[in-house]
Amino acid sequence: MVWKQRIKEKLDELDSLFQPDELAYLALTQKVEHAVRDKLAFALHAAFGERDAIQVCREWRRVDLAVIKNADPLVLLEAKAYYTFDILKHGKPHDYPTWVLRDVEKLKTIPTPGNEMFALLLATHPHAPPRDQFRDAVKYFSSVSRYARSGIQLQDAQSAVRARLPDQPMIAEGTIPAGKAFDIEVTVAYWLFGPYQSYSTS
Repeated sequence: MVWKQRIKEKLDELDSLFQPDELAYLALTQKVEHAVRDKLAFALHAAFGERDAIQVCREWRRVDLAVIKNADPLVLLEAKAYYTFDILKHGKPHDYPTWVLRDVEKLKTIPTPGNEMFALLLATHPHAPPRDQFRDAVKYFSSVSRYARSGIQLQDAQSAVRARLPDQPMIAEGTIPAGKAFDIEVTVAYWLFGPYQSYSTS
């Protein structure tokens, strides 16, 4: 399970791979899965790619991130991004667990000799509501404003994910200090589930 540790290590380093305040800007202007996936992919490529026939790929056969060797996948990873207000939504709960598990099922159908498949759940947490002058720039401005004013806490979102995905093998959980954009401090939380095994290994 060597890649499990490698991915965990790179997730721990992600905050240092962005420019100051870059991730906060990206997280507030669009869902953040591509930004995090791309930094993670390049970090793995820089450390391990182009040697021993290993290639780190994005959007490999519609999988967000793949590590392949001699055209065979060693690692597959799917990422999903939400906001902490999605995770803590009042009333009808957000169905993010279903979408995470659908990603897992999709991965399991791909023969993977290395049997290291992962689901990465991300959640953007704005620590304050944006001012109205930034309405055009901040994605989902109304929801971000409303839920930031409601006082939701990052720790509550972390507890909720553990409660709603209790049977999934969570191997890493953490936060990425994203910096500040539009006068708002931002944190991106992550949960890494896996490794899962494919239904077929050949």
